[in-house]
Amino acid sequence: MDRDALEAAVRGEGEQPVVHEADCSGGDYSGARLGGGMFSSVSFRGADLRGAYCKEAQFLDCDLRDARLDGAELHLATVSGGTLAGASLDRAGLGYARFLKTDLSGAALAPAALSHTSFVQCRLHEAVISTAEVAPHVNFVECGFRGTRFAGAVLERPNFIQPATEGIDLAGAELRGPMFLEADFAGYDFSRLQVTLPQFHKSRLDGASFRGLDISQIGLIETTAAGLDCEGCNMRHANLIGSGLRGSALARATLYEALLMNTDLRDCNLQGANLERARLTRADCTQATLAGARLMYADLSHARLVRTDLSGTELYEANLHRIEDADADWRRTNRHRARETDAERAEAEEFDPDAPL
Repeated sequence: MDRDALEAAVRGEGEQPVVHEADCSGGDYSGARLGGGMFSSVSFRGADLRGAYCKEAQFLDCDLRDARLDGAELHLATVSGGTLAGASLDRAGLGYARFLKTDLSGAALAPAALSHTSFVQCRLHEAVISTAEVAPHVNFVECGFRGTRFAGAVLERPNFIQPATEGIDLAGAELRGPMFLEADFAGYDFSRLQVTLPQFHKSRLDGASFRGLDISQIGLIETTAAGLDCEGCNMRHANLIGSGLRGSALARATLYEALLMNTDLRDCNLQGANLERARLTRADCTQATLAGARLMYADLSHARLVRTDLSGTELYEANLHRIEDADADWRRTNRHRARETDAERAEAEEFDPDAPL
């Protein structure tokens, strides 16, 4: 089908409102006006669609392998099923576009104009994704990323939902406020990219590294992160409630006003960390090292500090209510400036309203 016939079909001048099973492979459709068109099982393999206007177009089970879509306008377009393997979408406009169960293996989106773009159950293996400007609210849902490269991508508040992360390469990317749900980044080195305000829900970060990064307000919700390396990180206002951080490296980290309630900090190295005003209520710090840490105004009520090294810590106005500190090392501390167990509070905590009078 040549350009004129294809454009006429999109205008509704054909026998059917849908272009179905047409062979457009290798054709020259550069600059074609295809906005709002509906294409079903059409082959655009190797076709030239550079600069084509495809706003709100729908491509259902179409073959777009090795197609050239550089500079094409795909705003609000839908690609469902089919393949874009090896396709080139450099500088393509993909604002609010949706890719559903599409194979984009080896595709080049470098750079692409991404904004509120969604990739759902797509294969992005060996694809290259970068942006010419900040790309807000890009969604990746249940996508495969083996060998996917994000160097040069600047993504603001992207969502990675249940991603298959094996082989993903985020080096050189900038992720602003990313949210990861059920993501496995065990052993991953995040220090090779810029990441700010990251949030991890029900994810794995065991052995991962953020060493030296500014990850203030990081959130680890129902996330395991044993052996995490956050040495020297800025983690102000972090939400680490209930996280498993056993054996993590947090030396010299800034955890000012961090939330560490019910957090597993066993065997962690927090030497020289700033925990001023942090909340460590019921945190388990068994055999952790907090030597030289700043704990001014920190709340350690009910914390477990068994065999914990607290030597040289600054404890001014720290709350030590009902701590467990068997064999803890308190040498060279100013514990006398801390607040010890509050007898009235302890009595209230033991009160049982159902107990017989």
